[in-house]
Amino acid sequence: MNDVAGGRPRLSRPVRLVLGGQFVSAVGSGATIPYLFVYLHQARGLTAGVVGALLTARAVGAVAGAILGGAWADRAGPKAATWRGLAAAAAATAALALVRDPVLGVVVLAAFGVALAAATTSMYALLGAAASAEERPRAFGLNYLLTNAGGAGGAVLAALALAVWPAAAAYPVLYLADAATFAFFAVLIAGQVAPAGTSPARETPAEAAERPGYRMVAADPALRWLVVVTFALVAAGHSQMHASIPVVAAARELPTAGLGWVYAANMAAVVLLAAPVRRLSARWRRTSSLLLAIGLMVAAWMLAQTCGSLGIPALVAAGVVFAGAEVFLAPVLAATVNDLAPPALRGRYNGMHTLAWTAGWLSGTAATAALLAVGATELVFPLLVLVLAFTALAVRPLRRHLPPALDQLPRLGADPGAERGAGLGQPATPPEAAVPPEAVVPAEAAEALEPAAPRETAPRNTAGRVLASHGADGPRTRREAVHP
Repeated sequence: MNDVAGGRPRLSRPVRLVLGGQFVSAVGSGATIPYLFVYLHQARGLTAGVVGALLTARAVGAVAGAILGGAWADRAGPKAATWRGLAAAAAATAALALVRDPVLGVVVLAAFGVALAAATTSMYALLGAAASAEERPRAFGLNYLLTNAGGAGGAVLAALALAVWPAAAAYPVLYLADAATFAFFAVLIAGQVAPAGTSPARETPAEAAERPGYRMVAADPALRWLVVVTFALVAAGHSQMHASIPVVAAARELPTAGLGWVYAANMAAVVLLAAPVRRLSARWRRTSSLLLAIGLMVAAWMLAQTCGSLGIPALVAAGVVFAGAEVFLAPVLAATVNDLAPPALRGRYNGMHTLAWTAGWLSGTAATAALLAVGATELVFPLLVLVLAFTALAVRPLRRHLPPALDQLPRLGADPGAERGAGLGQPATPPEAAVPPEAVVPAEAAEALEPAAPRETAPRNTAGRVLASHGADGPRTRREAVHP
């Protein structure tokens, strides 16, 4: 339905359900994840070193979950993979309320990392499949906004609960409530009506072995560069809002209470800037939005560098400027991944996106911790600016490999990508049936799909031929699905 105020397309019902469920789940996560270290260290009496090991187990689980979740979404379908991953996350979160010893903690947190990353990957694939290409930038932009708003709301609710109840009693209740939000989201997704059509028959082991996997995904040069850019933006950008700013503020003896104003200003700016930035960036290339976001991140860290003389106001200003970068990126990164993805590989494409975020976050926080350990906190923001400068250079090859139609945010009525709802509730079919004739894939990827065939003098009516085509960005290949 496109009849809404201002001519903006109305998001489809499956998209609205996913976004609503994500908001509820984000409220639960916001009430627990920021307090995880404090909960395990103070309420459960585990040493700081043990808690650090448990958080490492969660991080390793998240890396594995991103990869496994992508393959699972392609095999079982993004809908089934999402609600099952959310159910597993609910069980792991509830188990956190029972953790009292390191052994159980390692098992539970590793399982939580796997489940949450797998559910996140599948949810991105589900959202990308449920939305048309026209809807995707707005859908993923709203997803980022709602996730942050829900997380902020959850943090406020947790702070109120901890102010009223003793910590030993409040923390288990918070984690059980978080588990309930995961369970709610899982039930919401599982209750969606699957799109019309029949699911393919169960694969034989031989068919499963021939299914294209991450080798084909890695053969897509546009995705490779997008993953590199995403990794760098998270490592030198998003992760540093939670890693560098508190570290530098503490090193320069700024009041800890002032950090609350930094994050409040950042969240308020994200909410206020989302709509105007979305309208403004609709006229630009996606890669231009990436470059502008990088420039805003650089400006934010340059402002933060002055906090030694200007104090907390410099960090508040940096948080506001960084919010501008966030809202420029939100409609671009995940939406572009899903526009690039063939339906049969949507899960794995999103798996690479989740992996870039996870690895970038881990790398960024580890690098900041290393600088803190050697007492080089004055180098944090200059080094971040240097990394972002190299990231800007990586946008050029991304623009070169990105199909021109995808570099432009879709306008009203245009749909350069997959049709709405493709693969929403069922497993991805084999590539020869799933990838439409117009789906463009790199030549290397096409070669990975099928072995070389003997040269023939006449064309055959066979499924899965690889045909050459030429576009504005040079020669490419596509699979043509020809059914007898």
